[in-house]
Amino acid sequence: MAQIERDYMADSEVDKHNLDAEWTQNPNNFMYWAERAADAKAERMNLEENLKVIKAETKKDLDLMRAQIDSEVRAMPQRFSLEKDKKPTENAITSAIILDERYIKVDADGAGLVKGAWDEYVAAVRDEDILQSATKAMAMKSSSIDGLTTLFTRNYYPRVQKVARDSGVAEGQAEQKAVLGKAMVRRRKPV
Repeated sequence: MAQIERDYMADSEVDKHNLDAEWTQNPNNFMYWAERAADAKAERMNLEENLKVIKAETKKDLDLMRAQIDSEVRAMPQRFSLEKDKKPTENAITSAIILDERYIKVDADGAGLVKGAWDEYVAAVRDEDILQSATKAMAMKSSSIDGLTTLFTRNYYPRVQKVARDSGVAEGQAEQKAVLGKAMVRRRKPV
């Protein structure tokens, strides 16, 4: 998997009390996750090509073993429990090949290699999908920041603070903001 040093879930969360920091940090978060997604795509493409090579090599190894055993069966049929003086049928030759321990081993080894490469490829596809979604989450975070900024400019947060103050939650913070608000109003009055 592409190297990830951060948690995309944490990076996609919006701190509505620090919108300015969120605005400035979000492009960096987006690029971080976009780079990880690009790395994951490159890794997936590399593993996809590796899977193709392993499949081709496995087939080649199996074909070579099949050819070797085929020639041995035709040269010495009695070694494979076939009649010496009678020409073996194609079905008898095929049966002798697939029952030969060497063929079975090459087939099993190749299947293991293909399975391992396939598992790595599937994991890479999953990682790529998750990281693509992380970049989408950062884009969605930008929309969330927009929405929260709109709420802030329409004085949504003072209503929330009033509800909190009325319910006794965060009284100290609400009182501090009220004092600060009165001080700001005094400064605005013409002298």
